[in-house]
Amino acid sequence: MTGTIPAQKQILTLFNIDSRFSFVYTKPTMKKRLRKKYRVGEFRELCFKFTFDYKGDVESNDCEQFLHAFISDCIEANGLNCEGNMTDEGCNICAFAEDPTQTSEAQRQAVKSWLEAREDAELKAMGELADLWYYVD
Repeated sequence: MTGTIPAQKQILTLFNIDSRFSFVYTKPTMKKRLRKKYRVGEFRELCFKFTFDYKGDVESNDCEQFLHAFISDCIEANGLNCEGNMTDEGCNICAFAEDPTQTSEAQRQAVKSWLEAREDAELKAMGELADLWYYVD
């Protein structure tokens, strides 16, 4: 026997399983205006984080050439933007699409492949696609 207790757009559902009752809370549907405000649903913005080591000297001209190649051949060529920092200990980057709701697994794999193909950089960690606004390390 399954029954629904109406309370403001189906908030509580009652299930009878093996003579025991369990309650399941389901959120009422959120209006489009609020989904946009809180960046959820179709307005969810995705990113991926990764770290790598540059094997040369960070203050050399080779590093500057590497960074230009990284930005033009890897990031911009895949329709991405990025932010991060580069120190002697490594480089931490957060990348997301120009339209953050369109960040894809294919873009993440393209960045991973580009870094793995380079001899002057060593990929340390590549994160999965995650929510840009509610990401927790």
